[in-house]
Amino acid sequence: MDVAGLAAANPVWVGSSELTMTLDGITACVDAGAGAVVAKSVNESAAARRQLDIADYAFVSANGEVRAPGSGRPGDGLLNRSGLARVDLDDWLGTLAAAVAHGAPRGCPVLGSITLGDPGAAARI
Repeated sequence: MDVAGLAAANPVWVGSSELTMTLDGITACVDAGAGAVVAKSVNESAAARRQLDIADYAFVSANGEVRAPGSGRPGDGLLNRSGLARVDLDDWLGTLAAAVAHGAPRGCPVLGSITLGDPGAAARI
């Protein structure tokens, strides 16, 4: 299939998440048959990387009931704001390159997700 010029093996994509925060996680998604994988978001700011330390998650039922942690059920929605990958930018770029190399021969694009803390960092990233 083709999405905006990007060839993917199938329409099931894994979004930027805790699943895609490590090389092992990304390669597991690729090996499980994902059509594409979006790596956990990253930027150049150490302060932004600390956001993950205050992450919050809530499972919400179809009628708006917030479930206790660990008690989500099929059909619930997940609301969360987890933050950025807790890694140094240069280390993450190396991880991303390895993930791209793993996905390419399997027909699974691995995409980087980048947010900028400083517009001047855009060219480097």
